[in-house]
Amino acid sequence: MIINGYGHHNITARHLTTMEFTTADDVSLHGDCIMACNARFDSKQLRELAVSAAASKKKLKVTISVEDLKDVIVCDPNPAFSDQAEIVIRMSGAATPRTLGINADKGAVMVNRELVRKLQNSDQKIEILVEQCDS
Repeated sequence: MIINGYGHHNITARHLTTMEFTTADDVSLHGDCIMACNARFDSKQLRELAVSAAASKKKLKVTISVEDLKDVIVCDPNPAFSDQAEIVIRMSGAATPRTLGINADKGAVMVNRELVRKLQNSDQKIEILVEQCDS
């Protein structure tokens, strides 16, 4: 599933253990886990993807793409995901309704810093691909 979003001048991506994609169009510097604003996604489809991956005992792969730069996060699916405004990926096992992925291999601070610099442009389009891992 492809999620489209935009950058924002307050994106710092400095959180050690989480990252977030939000439908909000404005964020403060306090949201140091935020990676994209104005994210457009179908919560029901994401939940179905998480449920299917969990049933198949597969992980989710989240690929963040900005122009020619990409970074990949691998995590366990949370079939209880149901939020319509935020998608959170956590390195911990805290599976809240806002959390699509748990036990992730990266937090926001570990994402490619050149990519993060591009995320600080409010006009920058971002593509987030969420899919089941093949292995």
